[in-house]
Order: sequence, then structure tokens, then C-alpha cells
Amino acid sequence: MSKHALIIGVDEYPNFDQSQQLSGCVNDAQLLRKVLIDHFNFEPENIQALHNGAATRKCIVAAMENLLDKINTNDVVVFHFSGHGSRRRASTLSKGTGKDSTIMPCDTGRRPLPNLDIANTEINDWIARVSNKTSYLSLTFDCCHSGTVTRDAFAAKIRGIPDDDRSMEEMGISQAISTRSVDGTDWMTLSDRYVVISGCRDNEYSHELTQEDGGEAIHNGALTHFLVNALLKAQPGTSYRDVFEEAHRNVNTQYPSQNPQIEGAKDRELFGTREITPIRFVPVEDVDGDRVVLGGGAAHGLVSGSIWSVLPPGSKSKDDVTPLGTLQIDSVDSLSSEAIINTATQKILVGSRCIEAEPAPQQFQLKIDLSQAQDSEDLAEGIAKSDLLTVADNVNSAEIRAYRLPPRSASCEPVPTLSDIREQSWVFVNEQGDIAMPLHAVNKEGVTNTLVTNLESISRYRNALRLDNPDDYMDVEFNVYRLDENREWQTINGGDWVFDEGDYIAFELVNHEASDVYLSVLDFGLSGKISLLWPPRTSSELIGAGQKVRIGTGKNRIRLGLPKGFSAPKGVGALKAFVTSGEADFQWLQQESLRSTQTRSESQRLRRQFEAAYNGPKYREAVFDVEEESDTWTAVTRSFTIRRV
Repeated sequence: MSKHALIIGVDEYPNFDQSQQLSGCVNDAQLLRKVLIDHFNFEPENIQALHNGAATRKCIVAAMENLLDKINTNDVVVFHFSGHGSRRRASTLSKGTGKDSTIMPCDTGRRPLPNLDIANTEINDWIARVSNKTSYLSLTFDCCHSGTVTRDAFAAKIRGIPDDDRSMEEMGISQAISTRSVDGTDWMTLSDRYVVISGCRDNEYSHELTQEDGGEAIHNGALTHFLVNALLKAQPGTSYRDVFEEAHRNVNTQYPSQNPQIEGAKDRELFGTREITPIRFVPVEDVDGDRVVLGGGAAHGLVSGSIWSVLPPGSKSKDDVTPLGTLQIDSVDSLSSEAIINTATQKILVGSRCIEAEPAPQQFQLKIDLSQAQDSEDLAEGIAKSDLLTVADNVNSAEIRAYRLPPRSASCEPVPTLSDIREQSWVFVNEQGDIAMPLHAVNKEGVTNTLVTNLESISRYRNALRLDNPDDYMDVEFNVYRLDENREWQTINGGDWVFDEGDYIAFELVNHEASDVYLSVLDFGLSGKISLLWPPRTSSELIGAGQKVRIGTGKNRIRLGLPKGFSAPKGVGALKAFVTSGEADFQWLQQESLRSTQTRSESQRLRRQFEAAYNGPKYREAVFDVEEESDTWTAVTRSFTIRRV
């Protein structure tokens, strides 16, 4: 068995306006290639990459045919496309929507130029022929097919171009191309033979995510960024569903209206192989004195100021291994980083494997753009005093943008989601151009404190929801169930479930470990509040080795609802399970005046990281102490949408 990949990234579209050019697609392609080589044992010569001008229609189709010719029975095949998606008039009358979804090579165009998009019917034909040779095929499409423009100039770039409604003849599409298809309406007709992951639903947008480190903006597709982060945590036996579920949660946390999709053999083992290195690491690529170059950058989740432990080359686990030393990262690029050696008990070699020991303080700070808000000095001062907030150095990497809008009518509004404003007001917009918090009058007494408090609530909600510990693997299951119309309990793990207010859910923890574990479940509410759901009014619940506990299916039910004063028609909530090897205590979340997680019984690393996520690190320029600790912990999140009846 061998492994093959075709990876395509297109940022540059010469036949389209500057506003429709992209920034992170080539980064996506380079990132995925590196991860497949470093972590999943793909040979470089078996990965073909097409970037920008090399990704013409002719070259993409030829590469697909070449890959088909090379593969043998049961080979692993990966196809990835990052770029614009669109739709065009359907090539067959049987298409119910009248549209073909397409991916866009670099040389395609719109009126009066020919449409050279590659339609789903063509991709489906290729998939069918690949599937005749192997079942181990996976495809990812980090693009969208609903091409439109975002509502606010601050919102992230959208990977979509408006539909092409010209006739087949006017688009310059020959009959040979248009009829080359198989039965079915999309590229998911052979779902038992392969798996497809796409950036969003057909009526949604796939966003580009921008990170900033040291003033440089680094771009990636949101799906690719979070999918790669999930891939880096893979263990032997990890399935496509496992990595998709985590990627979906993180994408949806950042962009609530973007719901990635998965179809096909989702419970098949990742890349059809058990040769997965069971730790998340970045390799040491060069050592020069006390300076080290790492083979991972912002796209891998590395941040300046974070501390990484160095393990010997070839390490498969951090257990029973003596670290060679520690590094502190001080410079981050898209795919590489530089660090200084903090400590070294042995010589640090090229090929050593680094795992994160402690995050940097800035990883917990929400970036606010004040460039569009006049007279914002008081707010900037309030942000500067907060450990959870920072003013963005680079507006492209900001997560929230502030406006001061004068009284106005809806007809002149730059943000279409706003209704009439009767007095000058503060308005805060997230990356999607949606209102991030209620409007507040500029002249309202204490408005600066109110704004900072609301922004801190957004920050701690996001921080705590993202909190994870991939390097401590615990063999546990956290399952969430819904009570369906037949009064049966149905599992809702993964995907983008939508519930009506009044629906009932339950959850279950199964402990497959040979030792006891402790469970705490937090409720992430639609209003941004985080509260302890289980166990109520006490510390974490002990689950014995090989045992399980299910909550909510008996007399005491968990009923979903919308919080008082919540005006939106729907919102996203989540349950997050923290499973620890030592007793933990989250009761402090119930006490509004208490903002400390200090407790002797709680896992120290979890305590420090959750405290930093919730309250911010004590000192902005300080990093956490690296300690040797035996307690381990893991976190599992299940998110869902609740809509108003």
C-alpha cells in the first residue's frame, strides 16, 4: 500500500477583480502537504501540489488523471482544494437545483470570458473511477458555492464567486465536458467508498482566517486551519468523524454561520492506516547555538511566547521520556518558527520533537480593532487594563471591530443588520460582520466599563470553549443524546445539530481507562455565560475504571431553552466535558464574585490554563512556569444550535 495526494491552492485569479483575490489558499496547500509528510508518512514524491498559475483547468484535470493512473488497489488517496467555489447552470436537465457546484481553477472567468470551472459532475466521474481501485479516498474542499459578498468590510474574505447563469454555449462549455458525469447530483454518490469534507453548506460561506504574530498577517482557510489542528492530535484508530467534529466546533466558534459538512465513510480510520504518530509535535529543523528553527508555524497553532518541551528524535509518547530541554518561541511565520533554548539537559538535535508545555499569555487575549472608532481613547485605556483584551496591531487579525455610529436611519447604514439608531452608539462587529453585543449609547454613564465587561465575556467564552490538551490522551467517550419525536434517545455527536427550545438532551461519560477519572461538565450558554452543569454544587464526579454514567435520561431531564432577554431567533450553545485524573472543582463559576480556581485537589495544569482562559494571565509579559506534574486531563466539546419556536 502506498499513499498519494493531489493538493491545490489558488489565491490568484487574473480574470477577476482585486477584491476577489484570496490570501490563504496556497498556505493551506503548503500546510497540508507538510502535515501529510511529517505526521502521516506520505512520501514527498507522491504528493503533487498545484499553486496559483499552475492550477489551470488543464493542469488540474491532467493531474487528476495522472493520479488515477498511478494508484493501485487499496492505496490511500487524498484530494484537497482551497480556492474559490461557485455554481453554474447545470449540465443535465435532471439536476433538481438547476445548478452545478464547481471549483474554480486559476484561468476560469465570467462574462465575456469562458467558464473553465470544474463541475461536481466531473469530479464525481473521477471519484467513481478512483473508487474502483481503492476505498481509501478522502476529499476536502475549503471553498463555498454560494458566492456573494460579505456584509461588512471587516468580515473575513469569502471563498466564493457569484453564480454563472449563462447558457452552456455562452460559457464556452463543450458538450463533451458537460455530459461527462455519473448519476447523482453532487460528489457524494458513492458514500460507502470515500469521505468528503467541505467548508460549509451550499447556502453558506467559507471564510479565511487571519492570524497575526509580530505584526505579520498569516492567512489560512478556517476549515483547513482547524482541520489540520485536529489531524495533529490524531491517535491510532482516529476516524474522520473524530477530526471533523473538532474542526467543526472550532470553525463554528469563530464563524457561527459557517457549518462544515462531512459525508461518506466518516467512521473509517483516518487515511486508512494505523501508522499515526500518537503525539502532536513539531520537529526541530535546525540548531545554531542557542537558536532553534521549528518545522511548524502559525498554521500549526504556534504563538510567540509559548514554551515547548523538546523530546528525543523518534519519540512516540511524552511518557517515560526524559526531555532534552525547553524552548521559548520568539518569531512565528506561517509554516516555521524560531525559538531560543531556555534549558538543555542534553544536546538538542535536528529531528527532535517538540510538544507545547505552556501557552503564551497573548493566546488568551481578544484582539479589538479601534481604527474605525473616533474618540476611542477611554475604551483603549480600558482595554489596556484588561488581561483578556488587546488592541490589534494589525487590523487584518482583529476578531472584533468597534464603531461609533451617529443617529441614522436604516437606509444609510454600513452594517445592514442594524436597525435605526436614535442616538450616537457604540457598535461592535465580529469577523462575519454580525453584531457581537448589544448597542450602547456613547453618552451612557459608565459605558466604557460596560463595553470592557462585555468584551471580556466574549473573550473568556471563546477561550474556555477552545481550551484543549491534545498531549494528554485519555481513553474516554463523551456522548450527547437528544430525545426524538418517538421518545427515543438518539446520539448527536458531531455535525451541526439544530434543536428547538424545549427539546431535551442527555449526556454520558464512558471511562475506558484502567483507573478512575473525574468528570465535570460545563454549559456554554447562548448569552455567553459559562456555568457548571454537572455535578451541581460539588466537585467533579468520580467515574470508576471501565464504568459509565448517563445524566438526563431519568426523572431529572435537561431541557434546552433561550435565555431571558435573548432576542435573536437562534444561537449556538455547547456542553464541554473536562475529564481529569485528579479531582477538579468548577464551583467557583457559580459564584459571580469569585474569580479564582485555586484548590489543592484540582489538576494544577488545568487550573492554571482555565484560570488564564477565564481571567487572563496575571502579567501580560510573563509566561507560565513549566512544572513536572502527574495529573492529566482531556476535554471534549459537543456544540449545537437552539432556535426559537
